[in-house]
Amino acid sequence: MSDSENRSTDESGETSPEIFYQELAEKAEKLLDVTDWAYVSVELDLIDKEWGEGPESGEIDLTPFRERIDQARTAFNEKREAHYEEQKRIKSENFEQKKRLLDELKQIVEQKKWTATREVNKIRNRWGQIKPLPEEAVEKLQPSYESLIAEFDDHKIDRLVKKKQEEEENLVGKLAVLDKMDDLSNLLKSEETDWSDVDRKFQKLDKQWTKIGRVPAEKNHELWDRYHSIQDRFHKLRFEHDAAYRKRMEKFLSQKKQLIREAEALMDEEDLAIASRDVNRLHRRWKKVGNLPQKDENELWDEFKAATDAFNDKKTENIDQIRELEEKNLEEKYELIRQAEELNQSEEWDQTHQKMQNLMQKWKEIGPVPRRQSGKIWKKFKKAMDLFYDRRRKHQKEIKKSRKENLEEKQQVLEQLRELQKHEDPIQAVEESKPLQEKFKEAGYVPIRFKNQMWKEYREICDVIYDRYRAAKSAATVVGRENVSEYSTDDIVEIQKMQNQADKLRSEISRREQEKIQMEESLSYFKPAKGSSMLDDVKKKVKSIEEELRSKEEKLRKLDMEIDKLKRDDA
Repeated sequence: MSDSENRSTDESGETSPEIFYQELAEKAEKLLDVTDWAYVSVELDLIDKEWGEGPESGEIDLTPFRERIDQARTAFNEKREAHYEEQKRIKSENFEQKKRLLDELKQIVEQKKWTATREVNKIRNRWGQIKPLPEEAVEKLQPSYESLIAEFDDHKIDRLVKKKQEEEENLVGKLAVLDKMDDLSNLLKSEETDWSDVDRKFQKLDKQWTKIGRVPAEKNHELWDRYHSIQDRFHKLRFEHDAAYRKRMEKFLSQKKQLIREAEALMDEEDLAIASRDVNRLHRRWKKVGNLPQKDENELWDEFKAATDAFNDKKTENIDQIRELEEKNLEEKYELIRQAEELNQSEEWDQTHQKMQNLMQKWKEIGPVPRRQSGKIWKKFKKAMDLFYDRRRKHQKEIKKSRKENLEEKQQVLEQLRELQKHEDPIQAVEESKPLQEKFKEAGYVPIRFKNQMWKEYREICDVIYDRYRAAKSAATVVGRENVSEYSTDDIVEIQKMQNQADKLRSEISRREQEKIQMEESLSYFKPAKGSSMLDDVKKKVKSIEEELRSKEEKLRKLDMEIDKLKRDDA
């Protein structure tokens, strides 16, 4: 007999009450792992029945076992209720999903989108997948759904019939265009043909052909064969007889053959990472070259594609090497990013700008990196550069603002200096101007377009102030010490200016008189003779000096009069 059997029975062989009720409690607790709600409910009822029919407990306290069973039933009821609530929620969500699908279908039908077959098929598939639903939902939604689907399918059949009719009409239209193309080609005569006019007509027919829609599938191949045949014949005739067209086609032919040679040369490129980038560039360049006649275009395209396909095969075979090169390039670009990040806080604006430009040039020269990293590292590099250039622009903006403020400050200083031009005491004016001059110089740079203008105004104003100062200092010499108080500073400046001019004239008159005397003395050395050119020249010079002296003496006389008049007026 096993230990469990020993525990379940007493000495008389009957089940122990404690073990009996304990096993009922354990059985109830194990049922919590079962999700068959009906089964669990029946089992719990059976446990309650067995409890009622169980042995007398005697002195044993059965309360803990009863509580465990009751707790198990409570937990089961809560779990079952939660399950039903979740099912209710799912059904409600499914109901809303079907309502949305029904709205989409209704919108397609109401807007008569009879070509929306793909969208309707998606709605069909999704409609069938959405389960479970509230019972009332099926009765509420299904009839509307089936009605809309039936209406769409009816129109779909009508549309297919209409589509078939349109394809037949398109076939007739395209055949008519081909006939016109054929007729145009048959009428071409090289010695008379206006190829520009013919090309316009042919292109017009070609556009008509393109605009016409689909034709029945069984006629499509035959139709295209005829179209290409007519195109080839037209372009062949034009190539033979239209010099301008021939020149253009030969140019396109040359360019495409060159691209083929470059594509074939990729097979010898050692840096496969760079070659991989170049093959994409070649494809882009091919698309930009104008088209040749269809037959030639197809033949050259086959050659070009064969060359690029061969390289792509080589690329696939050496993908590890390419990845290694790309990783190396990636490391080099990360190094450039590091350098850019180190520089972007610099305030040496011009030097750093040049360094940033050098980094950009190096970036362009480095080969490709892994495609998944390309955009990411470029953004990082650009962010590092943008940070510097944003700071640089901000700095330049601040400089511009500062220079504008400097301009305003210097203009204020100039206004103050202008006032000193009229100061009643020229010597005091100079003393007051000195701190203003320092302030003007310390004000800093102004906008470049004002630089020369500001400096010119400054010099002119200062010249006036210092002219008045010098005049005041020499006033005693000009008008006499005893008369200084009788003259204004401006009058003294004017008198001094005129006296300087008079002194200059006196000096010139004295110098020219000495020259005249010397020339007159030299005439005594010449013997009287007719036709002496040298003697005549000396006489002419003497006469010229005499006229000049008369003019200067007259000017001096007038100056002296003006000076006397100015002195008398002030006196």
